[in-house]
Amino acid sequence: MAFATNRANLANSNRWQDIKEKLEEAVISGDIAVDGRLPSENVLATSFGVHRHTIRRALAELAADGLVRIEKGRGSFIEEETLEYRIGRRTRFSENAERSGLEHHAQLLDAAEEKASEDIADALGLRRGQHVIVLTTLRHVGGRPMSLASHYVARDRFRGMRDAFLKTGSISLALREFGVSDYLRKSSRVIARLPSEDEAKRLSQPRSQPILVINSVNVVPDGSPVLFTIARMSALRVQLMFEVSDP
Repeated sequence: MAFATNRANLANSNRWQDIKEKLEEAVISGDIAVDGRLPSENVLATSFGVHRHTIRRALAELAADGLVRIEKGRGSFIEEETLEYRIGRRTRFSENAERSGLEHHAQLLDAAEEKASEDIADALGLRRGQHVIVLTTLRHVGGRPMSLASHYVARDRFRGMRDAFLKTGSISLALREFGVSDYLRKSSRVIARLPSEDEAKRLSQPRSQPILVINSVNVVPDGSPVLFTIARMSALRVQLMFEVSDP
């Protein structure tokens, strides 16, 4: 791989900025990536005749711009098209992924019992301090980590929720194991913020890139709350679309 790099010019300016511009041109033109993956830092450093730290800085800036994503231990990849995520009366992650024709799966990261905070108790119609079960999941779409979510349900009603999820691989199907055949989205509150170190690691993105945090309350048809979810999604990989009504 060869880049038309004028080393004299690089020496007289901020090298990482010049390299960033050249990499950006190569990414946009499609001349640099193989199967979406950029060459390694070592290969790029040799091609440009600079230290790996200079390449790392240029890649970090491209990631901050949303052009590439950096996955620790795997390399740098061109950031693909965003997922259109529809939020309506019946919002299901799997349906959003399937609508886009993308492969998806959910991974259970943790299952725990805890006393409900005031916000969670209010959302689920519980008394503060009552116990809830919280399942933490990581959903991949098209091979990319897309959503890191915490799902809260009342412990007394949903004992065994962890096992139900492991059996079905789905929050919706797990709820069916307890007789909840359908549920509706009552409310969704969306904020944008920078991720924590753990959130950025789980979502394979830099901490300088924002995430969307969606707090949702779901109820059964009679209006009783059944599920409270806090979902964290990469703001650069997801496009939210709010539907006034479902067909």
